[in-house]
Amino acid sequence: MRTIFGSITATRLRTLTAIALAALTLRLAVALLAYRHRDIVGMLWPRGEALGIAKSLLLGTGFASPFSLPTGPTAFLTPVYPVMLAGIERLFGIASPASAWAIVCVQCLFSALTCVAIYFLGNELFDERTARRAAWIWALFPYAIILPTNIIWESSLSALILTLGLFAFLTIVRSQSCVTWALVGAYWAFACLVNATLLLLLPALLIFVVSRDRHLGHRAILCAATFLICLLPWSIRNYTTFHKVFPLRDNFALELWMGNYDGATTRFTPEIHPAFNMREVQRYQSLGEIQYMAEKRDIAVAFIKAHPFLFVENSVQRFFTYWFDWHALWLLIPVLTAGGFAGLALISSRAHPLAWIVWIPLVFYPLPYYITHPDLRYQHPLQPLLAILCAYASLARSWELRPPHKLIPISAMKKSRLIKL
Repeated sequence: MRTIFGSITATRLRTLTAIALAALTLRLAVALLAYRHRDIVGMLWPRGEALGIAKSLLLGTGFASPFSLPTGPTAFLTPVYPVMLAGIERLFGIASPASAWAIVCVQCLFSALTCVAIYFLGNELFDERTARRAAWIWALFPYAIILPTNIIWESSLSALILTLGLFAFLTIVRSQSCVTWALVGAYWAFACLVNATLLLLLPALLIFVVSRDRHLGHRAILCAATFLICLLPWSIRNYTTFHKVFPLRDNFALELWMGNYDGATTRFTPEIHPAFNMREVQRYQSLGEIQYMAEKRDIAVAFIKAHPFLFVENSVQRFFTYWFDWHALWLLIPVLTAGGFAGLALISSRAHPLAWIVWIPLVFYPLPYYITHPDLRYQHPLQPLLAILCAYASLARSWELRPPHKLIPISAMKKSRLIKL
C-alpha cells in the first residue's frame, strides 16, 4: 500500500527541502531588511484585529475587543488565529518586539511550507516537473515573500491549509475508509475556524463528487456530518453569547457596508474601518457589536436596493480588481493570475479529469469579495493554485506531446496515478 510520501525519492526530498529553505530564507531576509532598525511593534500592531482579541484572551476578558477600545465579546474573527497569537504572546510578552518577531517568523514558516503543499498537489494533478516549478514559483513570488512580513493576519496560514485541504480531498475520493473521510471533514472544519471564507468549499467539493459518483454518497454524508459537528461548538458559543445564529463570524455586514454606501469605491478603504477610524470604533463600542453590524447591514441593503445597477457595475469592477489589480503589478500578482488562468484554460480544453479540484475553489472562494470589497490579501489563499496552473501553462509545450486526458468518473480514479490509502 502506497503512502503519501512513498513516491518521494531522496533526490526529490532534497530538492523540496532546498526550495522550502530558500523560500524561508527570502522571507526572513525581507523581514530583517524591513524592521532591523525600526519599531516592529509600532508598525504591525495597529493593524490587527486578531492581536486585539489575543490581548483580551491574555488579560482574562475572553474572546473580545478586536479594536483599540474595549467592546465586549466578539465574533468578529474565527478563533484559531487569535488563540495562536495569544499563545505566542504568552511566551514572549504582549505587544513586545520578541512577540512581533516570533509571529513574523511563524508566518514566514507557513508561507515557506506552502511550497511543500504546492509540490504534492501539483504532483498529483500533473507531474514532478510541474510540481517542482510551481514550488519555485511560490518560493520566489514577490507577494508571497512580502505578505507574511507585512501584516499580522491569517493569509499565509490560509494559503497553506487550503492547498493541503485540496490535496487531502483528492486522497479521500479514492479511499474506502470512513475514518479517512471523517478526518478530512474535521480538517476542513479546522480550516474554516482559521478562515471563514473557506466555508463554501467543502460542501461544493462534496456535491460535485457525489454528482459524479452516487456510490460516494454515504461517505460524503459522513464527511459533511463530521465537518458540521466540529464547527458546532463555536456556533453554540456564538449563539449563547449573542443570542443570534451565525455559524462562524458576524462581520459580513460591516464588509458589505464598506463596499456599498453613498460614496463607496470598489477598492478597500481602511480609513472607514473601525480598526483605523476612532469614530467608527466609538460607534461600535456604544452600540455593541450586534447592533453596530445591524446598522451597517441596513445601510448596505438600502443602498443596494436603491442602486441595483450600480451594485452590479461595482461588483463587476470588484471582480476585475480582485483578479487583476494593476496597482499590484510590481508584486507580479496580475502576472500570476494571467498565467494561472492560462493554465486553467489549458486543463479545461484538454478535459483533465481533476480540473474540478482547481476550478471549484477559484469559482466559490472569491464570491463574498465581489459584493463587498477586494484586497490583495484576499486573493492570497488561492495563489498556490495559480502558481500550479502557471507552472503547467509554462510547460504546456511538453504536455502537448502527451495524449490528452479523458474525462473519467470519480469511481475510476482508484485506477489512476493518485495515491491509494
